[in-house]
Amino acid sequence: MIYRQLVASASLLLHCQDVQDRAGDMLETLMKQIANSEGITEKLKINDQMAWVGAINNVKNQAEEIVLQEVIYNV
Repeated sequence: MIYRQLVASASLLLHCQDVQDRAGDMLETLMKQIANSEGITEKLKINDQMAWVGAINNVKNQAEEIVLQEVIYNV
């Protein structure tokens, strides 16, 4: 129903861009917050790159799940 309304009012592209912008901003913010709360720092990146990559991938996955639930699926 929302899709039809957006198409009929010619604002689908604007809506999609808005959702993408909100999701990107939220993802960036959440990744920083989660990384800080888990103690993932640049020092870890320098000392143990593989551990840092694994930790950042986990942070990204967690943040993406939150963004999907809050922004994408909750339209």
